Amino acid sequence: MIGDYEERKPLLQDTDSLGINNNDRLLNERRTTSFMNMSNEKCEIHRNSSQLEASQSSWTRWTHVIFWWWLNPLLRLGHKQILTDDDLEDLPRQEKCLPSFQKLLMYDWSTTTTTWRIVLSAFRNETFFVGLILVPFLIVRLLQPLFLRDIIQQINSMESTSLDLKSISISVFGLILCTIIHAMVFQQFFFRSALLGRRIRHALSSIIYQHVLAIQTSAIQQTTSAQIINLLSDDISKFDELWTDGHFLWVGPLETLFTFLILWWIVGLVPTICSVITVLLLIPIQFVLSRLFAHYRAVKMTHADKRLQVFSEILHGCQLIKIYNWEKPMEKRVADMRQHELATIKRANHLRAINECLFFSSPCLFSCVTFLSLWFLGYHLNAADVFVTLNYFIQLRFSLFRLLPLNIQQLSSVSVASKRIDSFMKLEKVQPQNSMLNVSIYKSENDIIVLRNASFSWGNDQTDLSSLNIHIESGQLVGIMGSVGAGKSSLFAALLGEMKQISGQMQVNGSVSYAAQSPWIFADTIRANILLGKEMNEKRYTSVIRACCLDIDFKALGNAGDLTVVGERGVNLSGGQKARVSLARAIYVDADIYLFDDPLSAVDPKVAEQIFNACISSQGLLSEKTRLLITHQRRFIAASDISVLLEGGHIEAQGPFQELSVRYYPTSEIKDDIQRSTHRDNVQEISIDELDFKKAVADSQSIIHNETSLSGHANWKIRYRLFTETSLGYFGFYILIFLLVVGEFLYNISNYWLVEWTNKTYITQQTVTYFAYIYVILVLGIVVMSYVRADYWFYVLLNGSASLHNRMLKGILYSSMRFFESNPSGRILNRASQDQRTIEEILPAIFFDAVQVFMTVLGSVIVIVLINPLVSIVVIPLIVATWYLRNFHIVSGRQLRRLESVTRSPVYAFFSSSLDGLTTIRAFKVQEDFKKTFFELIDANTRAYVPMLASNHWLGFHLDLIVILFQMATIIIGVMTCNANTSAALALALAYSITLSQRLARCMQQLAETEIHMTSVERIDEYAQISPEEDDGGNQETLEIESNWPSLGEIEFRNYTMRYRPELEPVLCNINLHISPMEKIGIIGRTGAGKSSLFQALFRLVERAAVNGEIFIDGIAISRLKRSHLRSHLSAIPQTPVLFSGTLRYNLDPFDIYTDEECFNALKDVQLNHFIGLDMPVTEYGKNFSVGECQLICVARALLKHSKILLIDEATANIDHETDALIQKVIADKFRDRTILTIAHRLNTVAESDRILVMDQGRIAQFDVPNKIL
Repeated sequence: MIGDYEERKPLLQDTDSLGINNNDRLLNERRTTSFMNMSNEKCEIHRNSSQLEASQSSWTRWTHVIFWWWLNPLLRLGHKQILTDDDLEDLPRQEKCLPSFQKLLMYDWSTTTTTWRIVLSAFRNETFFVGLILVPFLIVRLLQPLFLRDIIQQINSMESTSLDLKSISISVFGLILCTIIHAMVFQQFFFRSALLGRRIRHALSSIIYQHVLAIQTSAIQQTTSAQIINLLSDDISKFDELWTDGHFLWVGPLETLFTFLILWWIVGLVPTICSVITVLLLIPIQFVLSRLFAHYRAVKMTHADKRLQVFSEILHGCQLIKIYNWEKPMEKRVADMRQHELATIKRANHLRAINECLFFSSPCLFSCVTFLSLWFLGYHLNAADVFVTLNYFIQLRFSLFRLLPLNIQQLSSVSVASKRIDSFMKLEKVQPQNSMLNVSIYKSENDIIVLRNASFSWGNDQTDLSSLNIHIESGQLVGIMGSVGAGKSSLFAALLGEMKQISGQMQVNGSVSYAAQSPWIFADTIRANILLGKEMNEKRYTSVIRACCLDIDFKALGNAGDLTVVGERGVNLSGGQKARVSLARAIYVDADIYLFDDPLSAVDPKVAEQIFNACISSQGLLSEKTRLLITHQRRFIAASDISVLLEGGHIEAQGPFQELSVRYYPTSEIKDDIQRSTHRDNVQEISIDELDFKKAVADSQSIIHNETSLSGHANWKIRYRLFTETSLGYFGFYILIFLLVVGEFLYNISNYWLVEWTNKTYITQQTVTYFAYIYVILVLGIVVMSYVRADYWFYVLLNGSASLHNRMLKGILYSSMRFFESNPSGRILNRASQDQRTIEEILPAIFFDAVQVFMTVLGSVIVIVLINPLVSIVVIPLIVATWYLRNFHIVSGRQLRRLESVTRSPVYAFFSSSLDGLTTIRAFKVQEDFKKTFFELIDANTRAYVPMLASNHWLGFHLDLIVILFQMATIIIGVMTCNANTSAALALALAYSITLSQRLARCMQQLAETEIHMTSVERIDEYAQISPEEDDGGNQETLEIESNWPSLGEIEFRNYTMRYRPELEPVLCNINLHISPMEKIGIIGRTGAGKSSLFQALFRLVERAAVNGEIFIDGIAISRLKRSHLRSHLSAIPQTPVLFSGTLRYNLDPFDIYTDEECFNALKDVQLNHFIGLDMPVTEYGKNFSVGECQLICVARALLKHSKILLIDEATANIDHETDALIQKVIADKFRDRTILTIAHRLNTVAESDRILVMDQGRIAQFDVPNKIL
């Protein structure tokens, strides 16, 4: 019996003999939270105080901040070695997740207040102070062209007066000083605003995660896991983006106002008004485009949610998909959803192209309007006014036509995201126990659970549990039984507060522990799964693993023992092993009430009785506790103090089992059931000294592959492939280059045309008209070309990303099971959502901007050198310096980006895993532990994000310094060599040099950002390059066979040995077995004995290199068949039924082969036709069906598929005897002419078999007729 274990006691027995790992005794002395290391990712959080102080001081010293010196050691280190998370500094407190989360926690999210209002209110001070940085930025941007104008005017006056060196020196100094201040302020602003955006993003992530942990199961069924994950991966990123760039919502209009006031002073009122009218005409276009863009984004997100939902379901049911050979219909389903998503993205890309067109051509449009108005007014164009005006327009387009429309789009996106988050945050939370009580309804002090006329609902319009009246005293064992869909699991959900209580009263007195019907296993060690963050108490832990029969399993694992790492959802564990780990978790907790949802059905009868006697019975560990056990095995019900019979969501009867049995069950049935449970003693004893425990787990530390942080340059072949996926292929890529060059050529020619125009001192009206017409034609050509090249760019990259997604989908779908076992679903979903979004939405815009700005920089340098060839003296050294800086940065910058990506995946994996185990997490009341883990995972990601972000601005600042040197050289050489006749050309060169300081930094930053975002392309391409199962070397001589194969159903194993991986020990050893056509074989044996491995061998789920020997079906070696052909001709009823969202008909026949009548008849045969139809919707994972109903649907699938071989893997383990009898009857009637292999724990399931196969440690222990074995 387990007593009070709060006090630490010495270990009373040798835990090494139980397989408990004691190599590091510290593991047993600390609070075990190894579940924080989801996906086996390294996310250690450094706590060294001296390091923290050093880190914070480097952030706060103003010299380090302004000149970015604090980042230099890390960048140098990246050149010497591959960076890891150990090389990253700790975060200052304000950058950690918890302080930002606490800001949002102060608000009431259940009110009508929208998310964006809460965020704005919570971070208003930080937002204000970051915005103040833009004040000096705005001032110097307005002053720069004025200093340029003064320099040009002084050069123009050289004909009449000598050059005033003092005056021009002041102007030159002012121009350079403005450039330096601009460089400092610009980089600091975007760094600080991005950090603030990231804080807001993480605060929202934490709020959403906290709400996830509190949402009622009935409420969460109103949404899907994919939609919730999309909130985390996509919607909250919109807040991040808005707070990064959003200040230009006020800077843009303010800069525009002051710019036109200055232009009024320079060119006069009428030209300025004409320019203002042009702006006023273009701004509404921006708003219309933004609203349309927001609409398309909302539609796109809807399609993306559906696509990710299917992706999630594919990962959840990957083994079933392979067994059923459903890869093609699943691929088609994703592809169909993808087409709708792509169609929306294409429309949005047309709008983006218009925006890019306005951005690139707006200076020319404004200049054209301004100069034409001057021409109409009869004014002569002079170089100082023309190129200062042009410079203002070039500067204005960044705020007005780059950031302002972007901000408007971001506002629209935030509005859409806010509504989605609002809807989610309004979902109903779990009701506290006894929340509907006004007074106690207990009759005595011993009462522990009382329900009085209580009714509950899963959130639909109907009552799922009605008028429940139960009275349970402390210490009682309550057996709960009922047919499939009777409401047994719903009763537990109601007691846990997961269902909506709509009437009556419920009172639960005491703490609750819970073992779910579908065990929740997360990717971590077995010990972490059992402890679930609780204190490690060795005596209790040892007693629990003994009682749950896990001690021998641990011994079989060698040195790793209970520190063996298991895959996500326990993919590398058998159903019985998962059930026992889940049961051990429940029993380890010292609770008052224990809820066991049919945990004994997943293990063989002998183990089930051992566990029942050791744990649940009146002589077990929990004998003094209140125990509620759902089971279909009546011998366990017979041992209960009270029995409850549920039917149709209400209590049919309750009381001592002896009384119920007389009324509801014939005495003979009970005796037969109990008698069958004793037959195990007549079975030849199976050795369990060296239990296999799924040998795939033996390599305990490598079952979950660490996500690689690739080093070296991004693959240029991958980039090139992005541009060559159109129907034009490589020729399309060359067309794109041509359009980019022509666009830049027209832009520079138009500006040089202004030089020629302003150089004409004496000009006739006819010549002016000629210059004006040519300029208008050039501007119109720029407008057209800028749209065409932008639209074609987005078209090309969207085709590339679509192709990449399709190849990734195929790579995942057609990969081997080893891929799914070693890659957590959160990691895969991260690539399918976040990385795919990066490729389709972020990368094309950034890449296009980088290439466009690069072309502008190149054109500017060429123009400057052509105007003043002496400048070429400094061009080459500065190009070398620029290239050196870029290469120095990119080595570490790429590694930091990959580290950020790698540390981001555990966040999604942990979030996804938490969604799967919500009921268990809440039942064990470990929400705070999981929140803490989630915060630490986010902080680990931020530790990589901050230096990654800073490295970009480090590059931008140092490139600005190089440009300042180039600007100084251009000005000095220009002033020394210029005269009044060449002042127009000098004005253009100086105007280009001013904008060059902004353009070069932006060019290199965008190129670096492109390089960094290319890691998303690499990550998806990594999955696209996965070798399919068919390429494992097992199909060199693939046979083409007739469609009716197999016609007999004969199966033969010849010297067959199988490993799960080539380097592991065998799980099947030298199997020689012959099964005749139409023979019915029952397969029994201890958990892990190799029963399910036989099925995996028949379906060829293991790679060929891990197999020796051969399996023949109808005389044909299955290794010579395509896996798809083999699996399509075998039928299976799996142990764990899986349904996919859609309709019931789709779940029966995704290939759409059979008629509605055939599908309906299959449902009729399993007696599901009376309350469901073919068009009945199936929610995510089939949550609107009970486990038993899901299993019956799987039987209906097998009925539709007329295969000569049927494999049944413990299909009746989780259903009642009546449904079991129904399935056995259907199998006997409908499958009598087929060969059937049945794995079963219930001996009565295989008692009628022709022969019984007993497996032990991967070998055949016995193979004979039933009366010689049972």
